[in-house]
Amino acid sequence: MATGGDSGDPVYTPETALGLRLMALITDEGTTLLRRVFVYEVCRMTPCGKSLQEHLESNRDVLYRQLNREQKKLVYPSGVANSADKFDITLLCLLFDKLCKSTTKTDNMDLVTQLRQFRNKNHAHIKDTALSQGEFDQLWKELSDILLGLGRIVNTVAENKILESRITKRKEQPIESELAKKYEEEFEDFYRRDNEVKDLVVAQGQKQSEEIKTTVKETIKEELKEWQKPTVAEEAKPSSEGPFHTFEKLRNYLQDRYRRELAKIRPLPWCEDFHLNQEDMFTTLEMVCRDGLKNDTAVAVEDMFKSFNDKVPPKTIRVEGDPGIGKTTLCYKIVYDCSAEESKFHASNKFSSFKLVLYVEMRNCKVPKDTTNIDVKSTIFKQVFPEAYYKHEEEFWNYVISKPEDVLFVLDGLDEMPEATRETLKIADFIRGQIIPGVHVIVTSRPYHCNKQLKSCDRHFVIKGYSHENIDSYIHKHPKLDSSSEEGMLQQLNENDSLHQLTKNPLNLALLFPT
Repeated sequence: MATGGDSGDPVYTPETALGLRLMALITDEGTTLLRRVFVYEVCRMTPCGKSLQEHLESNRDVLYRQLNREQKKLVYPSGVANSADKFDITLLCLLFDKLCKSTTKTDNMDLVTQLRQFRNKNHAHIKDTALSQGEFDQLWKELSDILLGLGRIVNTVAENKILESRITKRKEQPIESELAKKYEEEFEDFYRRDNEVKDLVVAQGQKQSEEIKTTVKETIKEELKEWQKPTVAEEAKPSSEGPFHTFEKLRNYLQDRYRRELAKIRPLPWCEDFHLNQEDMFTTLEMVCRDGLKNDTAVAVEDMFKSFNDKVPPKTIRVEGDPGIGKTTLCYKIVYDCSAEESKFHASNKFSSFKLVLYVEMRNCKVPKDTTNIDVKSTIFKQVFPEAYYKHEEEFWNYVISKPEDVLFVLDGLDEMPEATRETLKIADFIRGQIIPGVHVIVTSRPYHCNKQLKSCDRHFVIKGYSHENIDSYIHKHPKLDSSSEEGMLQQLNENDSLHQLTKNPLNLALLFPT
C-alpha cells in the first residue's frame, strides 16, 4: 500500500481502494465465518462430551508447542479460552488442523485451507498499488466463492442469501480513511503470524513431532482407561454368561451416560459455558411427513413410528432439515427420553418398546486402516462405546441380530460423513436392513443430501422449525428473561413478520437471548 510523506499514512488511489476492499472482506466476513465454522466443527466432534475449553485443555501439550507468544495468550489466558471470539484466521486454521482435521468433512476442511491460502497467495498482490479492476474482479469472485461455501456449513439458505447480498454490496462500498489503516495492519499481522507459526513448526523437527504424537496418544489412552474402566466386579464376571448379560451391561452403561450428558443442551454452540436444562427448555419442533403425499402432514415426535393411511408401521425413518433447525436437538431428546429410568413415552408407544437407543454421530465413524476387514457394525460399535468394552462387541451384535426390535439406531448427520465412507461402510445396506434384518433406524441429514442412501427409508419427515405458538412458549420458558423483557420481545416479533419467520429456526431464536 503506498504511503505519503513521513507519517506512513496510506495514500488512497483507485487501485489501493480495491485492495482495501479485499482486505476488509477477508478481515470482517472471513474471520467471522471461520470462527462460526470452527465452533460448529468442535461441537460436532463430541456432542455428548467435551466443550471447546476442554478440548483446548486436553490438547495443551500439543498446541503449546505450535503457538507463538501472542497466540498462547489468546488460547491460554491465565487459564483456557472459553470462546473463539478473539481467534484470528491464522490461529483458527492452526486449531482446525490440530483439533478437528480428522473429524471435519473433507469439503469443509478444503474451504478452510482455501481461505488461508488465498490470503497468503495474494498477500503482496492485494497490497500492491497497481491492482487493476480486472484483477480485483477475479480475486473478489474467488474469495466470495470461498466465503459462501463456508456460509453453507453454518447458515440456512436464507441466511446465505443475505451473506451473498452483503458481499455484493461491499464490492462497491468505499473504505473510510479511519478504517483503512486498521485493515492494512490486521491484514499484514495475519500474514506475519502465519509465517511465524510455519517457522515454529519447522524448527521443532520431525523427531519432536513424533514424540508429541506418542505422548498425546499415550495420555489419551491412559485417560480413557481410567474414565471408562469397568469395575472390578464387572471384570470378574465370566464372558460365558452370554449376549443377554452383555447387552444389559452395555445398555446400563449407555443409558447412564445419556442421562448425564444429555440432561443439558447448549442453545448457542459457540457459548461453551451457557447450558439450559433440557426438560425445562425443550420446545416442540414443527415436523411434517412427506411420504409422497400431495400435502405435508404435521406429525408429533411420539408419532414417528405410527402407521398412517393403514400402511405398515415404518422401521426406517429419514429426517431432514436446514442447518440450525434442530435435527441434533431432536435426536438428543429422543435418546434422552428413551434412556430415562422410566420411559417418557406412553407404554403403548413404539418408542417405549426399545430397550436401548444408540446415538451414532456419523461424522465420527471412521473407516479402519485395515480395509480387508471393513464392517459397519464394528465401526458403529467403536464410535459409541469406549475401548474397555470392545471385547463385548461380538456378543452385543449377536443380541441385536436375534432381537432387532429391542434396539433403535439414531444416525445423526449422515450428510457429514464423506460419500466415499458411506459407500465403503455400506451405510445404505445397513439402513435398508440388509445387514441386520428388521433393524429400526432414524437417520438425519440436510435436505437434498444422501438421497442414494436414504431413498429406501419407509418414512420421510422434514423439520420446519418452531411454530408461532412454540416460539412464544420458548420465550416464556427462557430463564434469562423477566416478564417485561418477555412482553417486549413478543411485541417485536408480532409486529415484525420477517423477524418472526427467521425465529422459526431455533438457532436464530436463541441468538436473541442474553447468555
